[in-house]
Amino acid sequence: MILDSSVYASIVVVDEFYEKAKNVLKLASREKAATVNIVFSEVANVLWKHVFLFKRIDAKEIKERLCLFLELVDKTSRIFSSRDLLNEAVEIATKYGLSVYDSLYLSLAIRLKCKLYTFDLGLRDRLSNTDLREIILIP
Repeated sequence: MILDSSVYASIVVVDEFYEKAKNVLKLASREKAATVNIVFSEVANVLWKHVFLFKRIDAKEIKERLCLFLELVDKTSRIFSSRDLLNEAVEIATKYGLSVYDSLYLSLAIRLKCKLYTFDLGLRDRLSNTDLREIILIP
């Protein structure tokens, strides 16, 4: 199983997918899931948005929430380098009209022959009529 940043971000910012994300991470800790190293900057950016733009989270909580995130990644996932996935990701991005960020997770799922767990409904919808539709799993 591959986890994209939306799964971890749901835990860090406690959004509408929080309970589902907790269940996914329980499963991931048993299976030792995988993710791409961009997960660190993506989740940190989501946290920044919730502090600075949305004012949902107090700035004093950033360190605590980042520590929680880092612990969760350590417990649940093997980390793969975006550099090693870049060629495939760019091919996927250009073929399907996706961001390279999303395509990095997809390329890892293809490489490891497993599902991509995500809460990105837009990504699922964009792939719904393609040969990649079976890779996406919305928990």
